Amino acid sequence: MGNESTSLTFDINDLGSVLYGQFTHKPLTIFYGENNTGKTWTIYSLYTFYKLLPAVADALEESPEDRAESWRSFVDAYLPYAFNVSPTSLGTATFTLSPEHDFAQLLIREGSTKRSQLP
Repeated sequence: MGNESTSLTFDINDLGSVLYGQFTHKPLTIFYGENNTGKTWTIYSLYTFYKLLPAVADALEESPEDRAESWRSFVDAYLPYAFNVSPTSLGTATFTLSPEHDFAQLLIREGSTKRSQLP
């Protein structure tokens, strides 16, 4: 398995105490730092991403623009539940896969694997 299939880069904006951040998730990713710096917000968002991945697999039949819009809709709908907050309390928060990743290929490559690993 190549490095491309095991590394994903994410962008975070206005999520908890994280104003802006970017990280690359690899098979072993460690978040560390002082209290109240956004570690938990980031990890919950990452969990939500992988939890939703199988549900978004139906978007494979859509155009690339529609796939991206479907993904944003899923995240907007489900991210608040990861934090047990109302949808309006997240405001303009975003947790997105960086643009250099092909969303359709990610769904094909990761979707079936992640589906069997999640509770």
